[in-house]
Amino acid sequence: MERLLWCGPERVFDLGGMENIAGRAGMDFLIDISSYRDKKNAALRAHRTQYPGLKKLFGDDSTTALEAFRVAWGSRPRTIPAADLFIE
Repeated sequence: MERLLWCGPERVFDLGGMENIAGRAGMDFLIDISSYRDKKNAALRAHRTQYPGLKKLFGDDSTTALEAFRVAWGSRPRTIPAADLFIE
């Protein structure tokens, strides 16, 4: 399986407040990252010179629990949105 993924069409920090996320166009993958949220936020903060810009994109309140991706090239998952990037 070969794929090229793009970020989803919605901003990451807006996903949590949206209704019917799964039904929106371009949401081929919707990944629950809540169990990794603290590690992700720590990794973003570790980039001290880039963090001000990253904070604008990802927020700084650690409430983001979802990430979305869409297929740019390759096969789309059978079920959309898929909850796993490595699903056939």
